[in-house]
Amino acid sequence: MICFRNELLAATWGLTSLPNNCGFCAYVCSSKQLNMDLYVILFVLSTLWVGPFWFAMLLQPETAKTKQLLDGPWFFIGPIAIWFLVMGLNPQGLADFMNSGSHPDGFLAGLAEGMGTKAGITALWAHVVAGDIAVTRWIWQDSLKRQGRPWATRIAVFFGVMMMPLGLALHLLLRSGKPRG
Repeated sequence: MICFRNELLAATWGLTSLPNNCGFCAYVCSSKQLNMDLYVILFVLSTLWVGPFWFAMLLQPETAKTKQLLDGPWFFIGPIAIWFLVMGLNPQGLADFMNSGSHPDGFLAGLAEGMGTKAGITALWAHVVAGDIAVTRWIWQDSLKRQGRPWATRIAVFFGVMMMPLGLALHLLLRSGKPRG
């Protein structure tokens, strides 16, 4: 297991050798309740971040509270911040991504190699989650502007986060009316 505090300090200050444990992290890492590394935690956090926003659009699409909740950048800030944190913890991953076009087996092989790491998949997931919730918010807003049918809005919002291309296609097929105002 890694020491979260030392991993963050090492990444922040560009250090390569720090002791691999501290009192707190040694306790947490040895605990049977939390046997995860930092990338697993960040992966899960990026997913959990969008949940309240998604549920609000899905279950209470027309309430003032939902409109207030989604009236700012908070719905996608979490996954974006996690992406930057992952890139800060693993700057070599970003450099490898930038150089993936020069991979001996081609661009896709370079991307696949980069995504095949814990840092790579965590950064990719945070990126996907941020995009999914941004498109889902647009689906929700467009449905409200068009006074769409509630069942069509809920189906499109549900799939907007679960399988965004399908959610967007369903919204475009099922939406009704012209936008108001």
